[in-house]
Order: sequence, then C-alpha cells, then structure tokens
Amino acid sequence: MRELHCMCGNHVVADNDERLVYQVLEHAREVHPEMDLTEEQAREMVAAGAYDREDASDTEDTSH
Repeated sequence: MRELHCMCGNHVVADNDERLVYQVLEHAREVHPEMDLTEEQAREMVAAGAYDREDASDTEDTSH
C-alpha cells in the first residue's frame, strides 16, 4: 500500500502510485475544490511525497 499525507490531516491510500494519483485527485475535488488540482500536479505530489504504508493489512482508503 502507498500513502500520501494531505495538508488537511487526511491520509490518501491506494494499492500503488498510479491508483494513488487518482485517489489524490478525488480527494482534492471533494475536500479541496479550490485547488483545481491537475493530474500532472497530483503525479508530482505522489512522486515527491508518497511512502509505503506501515500497516499494509489495512486496505481502507481514507481519501475523503
């Protein structure tokens, strides 16, 4: 599992970086619509800040 910590305190989680990009986009649209995040920006965020989730047995996405 891969994870990215959002500035709002939420943790966005997905199986891999590709899925994480789309989870980040979904989170941004729902929680931070003012950001108007592009796919390219989400990819940059994942590349710069994603990390392996310590508790890989927890498969719940917390993207909202």
